[in-house]
Amino acid sequence: MSEHGSGADVHVYAFKPSLFRPAFEFRLTPAALEFTAGSRSGRIPYGDFRRMRLSYRPTSVQSSRFLTELWSVSEAKLMIASMSRRTMMDADRHDAEYAAFVRDLAGRIAAATPVAVMELGTAPLVYWPGLVVFGVLAVAMLVLAVRAIQVEQWGGTAVILGFWVLFLWQIGRFFWRNRPRLCGGDALPADILPPGGVTRSPSPARAGR
Repeated sequence: MSEHGSGADVHVYAFKPSLFRPAFEFRLTPAALEFTAGSRSGRIPYGDFRRMRLSYRPTSVQSSRFLTELWSVSEAKLMIASMSRRTMMDADRHDAEYAAFVRDLAGRIAAATPVAVMELGTAPLVYWPGLVVFGVLAVAMLVLAVRAIQVEQWGGTAVILGFWVLFLWQIGRFFWRNRPRLCGGDALPADILPPGGVTRSPSPARAGR
């Protein structure tokens, strides 16, 4: 569902947000972002953007899903995802295409309006309470493992430690990628983009491939 525009100075990205909805399409033209998202369509000059947030947003069937949220003075919030829903239990990944498009968009917004805020990760009011809960659960699981060792329940200890390691890896990775921070439009870090994406930001006037 992803492609690059063939016209001069146009970069196109498309994804399918759900199984029963049409594809959302976004086009980076020289002066504005043009979009068709379900029943919505429009054109937003790059200078009208005020906030851009990139985050890691896995779901039950999309474990490598990344999301870009956009706020402007002229349109309601837009969302661009790195995956397309293909079936009830499967999805198509657009890692390289999504990363290239988002880097290109961030560069164009930064060049057009220095006041635009580039946010990474989860909103602080959601992130920090969630991190506290994560820490409490991790400690509680470790305490259970220690108690199991004390009563020589080796099978139970192995199970608890296995879940503990998996919990730290899965949820810890989510919190690490989504730590709240700011960045420049030409310096998006790799940990907030899909693996395999491009490594440098295109210039604002760069044509789509």
